Amino acid sequence: MFELPEETEADRMEQTLLLSGFTQGVFFMERYRLEALLGQGAMGKVFRATDTIEDRRVAVKVLHPDMARKTQVLARFRREFEILRELGHPGIVRVYDAGQAPDGMDYLIMEFLEGRTLKRRLQRDGPMTPDEFLPLLVQVCDALGSAHVQGVVHRDLKPDNLLLLTGDEVVKVVDFGLSRLATEKRMTKTGIMLGTPRYMPPEQIRSAKDADARTDQYALAVITHEALAGASPFPAADAGQLLGCVIEGRILPLEEQRPGISKRLGDVVRKAMSREPRDRYATIGAYVEAYAHAIGRDTGRSSLVAGDAISDLFRLADGPDASGEVELPDAIISTPAYEIPKFTLPEGGEIAPVPMPPAAEPAPTRRAWGLALFLLALVAVVLFSAAGAYGMRLWMNAGGQTDGISVPI
Repeated sequence: MFELPEETEADRMEQTLLLSGFTQGVFFMERYRLEALLGQGAMGKVFRATDTIEDRRVAVKVLHPDMARKTQVLARFRREFEILRELGHPGIVRVYDAGQAPDGMDYLIMEFLEGRTLKRRLQRDGPMTPDEFLPLLVQVCDALGSAHVQGVVHRDLKPDNLLLLTGDEVVKVVDFGLSRLATEKRMTKTGIMLGTPRYMPPEQIRSAKDADARTDQYALAVITHEALAGASPFPAADAGQLLGCVIEGRILPLEEQRPGISKRLGDVVRKAMSREPRDRYATIGAYVEAYAHAIGRDTGRSSLVAGDAISDLFRLADGPDASGEVELPDAIISTPAYEIPKFTLPEGGEIAPVPMPPAAEPAPTRRAWGLALFLLALVAVVLFSAAGAYGMRLWMNAGGQTDGISVPI
């Protein structure tokens, strides 16, 4: 059984970085007073600081100079700011500023979040019940659904990137460093694998450029399995076996790893982890609805599912088949975004037909008007001639005389 590993001192001290000028109490950019080191790694460091102008706590993320020399790493670091600035969802970490310090250090200023990661929560408190996990799943799906509608795919979703706040009741999605805009020029070369293998679907393992919204859904399904079972869904003892399990779709049944969980819920999670993207749910919102339905609960967001699905329709629908037609996912077609109106039949059981206004006569054209005037004039001439001939005949029969009128001959 693959357990979530406990964070070690070696992990925390991995590649300790000594960034000149970044120590406690120092002012950064003449505005941010550094207070404590929150984390560090090969990419750089994250500090807790106070924004002395806005009078608020922030997180200052700085990129290691060695990493900044790598074109793609620097581009991804700067792109994270652009993506987070556009998203603006309460379930996604906010970003305030970004730039390059006078000494050439690239930085990112983000909201400070105080809590613990989902990974730490599972390590310390053990697996969650389906009911306990549902509120967190709803929040994550709402946040990612909003990102997907705006064309953003996270691509590195894992328990470390889900931060629990306010007594584990509020969750924030963090670390969009590997995220990608669907409309941007792809930076990842074919064959390059980006992400965390245990949460990557087969298509992302084959090539990071193939990741789309269903990639995040797969990762969230793996997280769901781990949160409920307390163990990985893959029967693997090393990285090689893990990749084999993902590519081949070998998954341990959730209901067997965690007694008491229904097969119905297990089927929902497995569908979201399908090998083929087209076999997963149409959207991440449809996934959480299926999860809630399987445990007899309501998410309170059913009216949003179809809206999310329709927004993702052209990006998530399967490509045309041999006939040239596109098959729409069932979740898009069957989920109403509004309540269907109810009608009451009148007595007698029949509905009277609604009278329709008469169709308007087409306006006569200029040519038609001309023809009509010509015909009227012709009729008038004929009638006038006939009347004149008839009057002459009466006059001739009367001897050329009329009462009170002298007509010369």
